[in-house]
Amino acid sequence: MNSISIAGPHDWPRHPATGKPIGRIASAEVAAVIPCRKDQIPVLIGKGLLRPLGTPADNATRWFSLCTVQASLWDEAWLSEVTRVLSARDAERNTLKLKPSAPRSGTRRFGSPVVEHRMPTVALAE
Repeated sequence: MNSISIAGPHDWPRHPATGKPIGRIASAEVAAVIPCRKDQIPVLIGKGLLRPLGTPADNATRWFSLCTVQASLWDEAWLSEVTRVLSARDAERNTLKLKPSAPRSGTRRFGSPVVEHRMPTVALAE
């Protein structure tokens, strides 16, 4: 007879300082779980691939459900969409970096104005 083990509270990840089970994680910890960079988390939220808990204010810390984030890692379609979105964002940022800026008229390399120096004309007496 096969037994199925169900992860109970003893298997949950625990906070290193307190030892209590962790149910919610912040953006930096989500970035470590997915894995991606911390600055990519808002992009994933904007595209609807990550959903923070509750309705946080714009300047508040975003908290995420650890079990939802971990479950998403098993979904190949979700991982594919995350990869596509983050790759597209990086490509867009790279093209903006490489795009030459339009030359400004009347300025040189460091923004100093161009001054034309002409030799004064002297009338010769005949």
